[in-house]
Amino acid sequence: MSKTGDNKGSVPSNGLPASFCANDCLLGVFDQGRENGRLLTVEVEGIGVVNADFESGIYQASVRSEADFFTVDPCRARVAHGRNAIEGPGRPIEELFWKAAYFGSSGKLLKGCNLYDVVELQRWPNFTRLPHARCCLPLCSLLARRPSSIAFAHRMLRVPPPDAMRFCSAARSAGYLKVISSQPDSGSEGRSSNSSEPSGSNVEASSFWGRLFSRFSGL
Repeated sequence: MSKTGDNKGSVPSNGLPASFCANDCLLGVFDQGRENGRLLTVEVEGIGVVNADFESGIYQASVRSEADFFTVDPCRARVAHGRNAIEGPGRPIEELFWKAAYFGSSGKLLKGCNLYDVVELQRWPNFTRLPHARCCLPLCSLLARRPSSIAFAHRMLRVPPPDAMRFCSAARSAGYLKVISSQPDSGSEGRSSNSSEPSGSNVEASSFWGRLFSRFSGL
């Protein structure tokens, strides 16, 4: 099982999460390709190449280091449209967007995402094929069972903020999370109960998810 997730990034003193733009990394290139719905080839010399077929919803990659590839300055990438059609089996395109956002995040939150939106897990990521921190498993379990904000979920599960922001960025980019209710973004402490610190019955729930997390992490 592939696991990775450094704790770079932080929540500044003003209470707002550190953020990154898709165009800061290769996520922006793949976002544009998805909008155009065409074949796309992205090559970074010395690191690797990705062919993506947005119409078929698959991609193929030959990459030496995914972390180096997806975090490279887009100016270093050679981008070609409409050639190198994919032959043979490929991986689901959702996994490409997870990787691009996960590595591109470096513990920051993708612009356009809101930690206080109420979200629901639509389907489980295939963590046997995706980079992830151990906390992604209990986060998915909670959000599949109970739509919540990432802000609330990371407090309940005691997930470090950078890991929560990385998860949110990747899961939203890949389409694994559906927004149920959008909330205004603010750095103030006056949140709805959905984003408050666990208390009462929530403490018991937090303990349950913590035990579940320990079991997963011991596998």
